[in-house]
Amino acid sequence: MRYHLPLFGVFFLPVLLIGQAGFINHYDFDGPNAGITNMLLDGDTLYVVGIKQSNNPPYIQGFFLAQMDTLGNVIKTHTYYDSLQQNYGVAGFPSGFLKKKDKSGFLFAGGVFQTTNGVVLKTNHQGDLEWINEYPDPDSQQDYYYCPLEVDGGYLIIGRKYNKSTSDLFIKKIDTNGEELWEKKYGDDNGRQDFFNSVYVVNDNEIVIGASTLPNQNIPWQQTKATVHIFAIDSLGVEKWS
Repeated sequence: MRYHLPLFGVFFLPVLLIGQAGFINHYDFDGPNAGITNMLLDGDTLYVVGIKQSNNPPYIQGFFLAQMDTLGNVIKTHTYYDSLQQNYGVAGFPSGFLKKKDKSGFLFAGGVFQTTNGVVLKTNHQGDLEWINEYPDPDSQQDYYYCPLEVDGGYLIIGRKYNKSTSDLFIKKIDTNGEELWEKKYGDDNGRQDFFNSVYVVNDNEIVIGASTLPNQNIPWQQTKATVHIFAIDSLGVEKWS
């Protein structure tokens, strides 16, 4: 028995593999130093966020939001510096960056080096600044803001607080204007270093957090033992299960 390969499969295969060419470009985003920390694609617009240094003394570090087309051409860049000339930073990569579900704007989450406080910044869809809030905590030596989530009535900020060789996870809820509504800590009684790893939103009343822990920094490395912790919280930050 003979088998015949349909000719259309041969003739049209090269056509089906054709797509838009990629690009490799170098960018400084109008600054002496810049680094990309996150990006997202919305239709034919690529939104790129990161940290950049100002062009003039004292060369402070701020956030930027760049709009690019899918060929890598920069359409517009917005930069956001601290009014007191302090330096903004991010806790990790990818950094905390969120596009609102209704596409009306963006949310950045990061920190301020000099004050050790967390900071959240909100823009409209065009990149114009709407508000920026800093959140001091006198009981924390350093706050790390990782992941913003949009929920009913505002946003959740997931992060980590470092203090006295240990660190604890926290979740803060803020309203749509950036005002703090509540904050809950997790693992503050275990004497270990807790790290945020991932999050999965089932719904507004069940948010699953993936975390890991290590002994505090005073334990010899030979005795260290890492563990994994998965737990869920409700809409008020109360732990539902673990």
